[in-house]
Amino acid sequence: VLPHKSVKAQSSEEWYIPKPTSTGAAGTLETGLRLQFSSDDESGLETERWDFIPNARFGVSDDIELYAEIPVTLVEQDVIDFLDVERKGSAGVGDLFVQGSYRFAGDVDWNLLGSIDVVLPTGENPFDNAVGTGSGFYAVSAGVTAVKIADPVILFAGIGYEHRFERQFDTVTVTPS
Repeated sequence: VLPHKSVKAQSSEEWYIPKPTSTGAAGTLETGLRLQFSSDDESGLETERWDFIPNARFGVSDDIELYAEIPVTLVEQDVIDFLDVERKGSAGVGDLFVQGSYRFAGDVDWNLLGSIDVVLPTGENPFDNAVGTGSGFYAVSAGVTAVKIADPVILFAGIGYEHRFERQFDTVTVTPS
């Protein structure tokens, strides 16, 4: 039996998390596909990541909306293997993201919305596999967004909090930062 260790996880990616700007009409369904690319060589080891992200937005009522996305991910990363640096890759499903939004107040040119987001680690985590397609962590966040339409621009401000839960992988407990 290996000794139990505790470490902190460092995220090398900046994730785009969709924030609600309005809610759709009751019964409406919108689908989309987003393409995202990121490259990081901050630590001297290069990581390239492509995400193809199908998503769906459903108006439960005029003030309540549900949103979900599940990325299909291709990752290539330099990995230290003994004294060598190897290029390894992984492809598969990433982490599932689900969001519920509620419009507290609003009019034709402004909205005040609240949202609750949940991330489920459905992708391969980087702690079990040298190159992961997901984060490996459960996360919950909540926030409030104020939106003002001042044609031709949309102004918005928001505040929120995200909590990522500590998780154990084999003999290592990882605390996300």
